[in-house]
Amino acid sequence: TRAGSGGGGGGAAKNNREEAWRKLVDVEPGAPSLTNRPRWKLDRTARRCGDCARQFGLTTRKHHCRACGNIFCSACCRWNMTLPDAYDFKQPQRVCDKCKHFFKDKGFALSEAEENELLQKALEESTKTAAASPPTSALYEQQVLLQATQQSERDERERRERVERERRAAA
Repeated sequence: TRAGSGGGGGGAAKNNREEAWRKLVDVEPGAPSLTNRPRWKLDRTARRCGDCARQFGLTTRKHHCRACGNIFCSACCRWNMTLPDAYDFKQPQRVCDKCKHFFKDKGFALSEAEENELLQKALEESTKTAAASPPTSALYEQQVLLQATQQSERDERERRERVERERRAAA
């Protein structure tokens, strides 16, 4: 049996843990705060994601946002972010999209991997936008240079293949 469960010993510790848990989760979750760590919404009260309304089940797991306490699917609660000292977390914690924006606007940082992911998405978006709009002279020059480089690489590959064919034919 697990510590604190089952017969004998650990009863007081178990009661203290249960009491601490009840204090943590007995108040309805709310908006993120810089000074107060919110209470978590009870798992059993959430049937659907708090953002996209996806139904929870075997393949869609529940995740608590550490900043607001609400329950979300993994897609809507996928960010890891450093939270204020009042939250008592030493490492970046899982937060929902709304709280990510709230804390990012207040100067708190995403994890390095997620910053890189956002930069990559922004780059992809700017590339799509640039492709959809008329090229500027600098962008046009970059596109011409890229096409020339790619053509040069194709020409070099074809030359090597031709030399290899001629070598085989001579042998």
